[in-house]
Amino acid sequence: MGLDSSGNGSKVGEVLEKILGRSSSHLLRNACSSLISLVEASTPEGGLLVYMFGLRLGERVGEAIKSVDHSINPWGALQEVNSHLGMAESLSVQDIGPEGAILRVTGAGEVRKQGGMSGCNFLRGFVAGFLSALTGQLVLVEESGCCELEECQLRVIMSRRHGVASSSARKAIIEYLRVNPGAYLRQMSRDLGMSLGSLRWHLNVLERSGLVWEKRKGNMIEFYLSDVL
Repeated sequence: MGLDSSGNGSKVGEVLEKILGRSSSHLLRNACSSLISLVEASTPEGGLLVYMFGLRLGERVGEAIKSVDHSINPWGALQEVNSHLGMAESLSVQDIGPEGAILRVTGAGEVRKQGGMSGCNFLRGFVAGFLSALTGQLVLVEESGCCELEECQLRVIMSRRHGVASSSARKAIIEYLRVNPGAYLRQMSRDLGMSLGSLRWHLNVLERSGLVWEKRKGNMIEFYLSDVL
């Protein structure tokens, strides 16, 4: 069952209005867009911060929509949300299967130039958080082609190993290691803004579940994602 996208009675529109206010699309396309551009340009960790912003927003929107209708089609819902928020000019879903799908994103670079929020860091985070909340699965989103171009593809990977990776903290660790393989504990603690104790605990959980593995290098320990991810 998909969400009703007709007129002002759209469930998606109602949910987004409840979360973001009446000007949800305007809010994202203007104020947040400027902030994201500033963060990405000024800090080496900017891309991760933007990803985490998209991830948490996606989780929040997904949780709210799921509370309205538990039987929704997550892929149709994602397209409806994009039509309201204008994250990309168009977003189509292809090759849907039990392990994920391919998202074809059109006009992303042009929309961003006009003040949109179609950058891949934000969009990848939003899609991962949104689909995780709706499906209860661990969702990773990889870029396939540059999102600054007119058209790109995002590969959505879904895993049923969702229990241990359901928290935003562990999703942040997984995303961090995806772009920083071999990172050290203190490096991760600094960049993620997590205490060493908390970070070590989350890493232990991920390691026991086979999602992360470590390699000792002298007195240091490097962390990597497993082949499962």
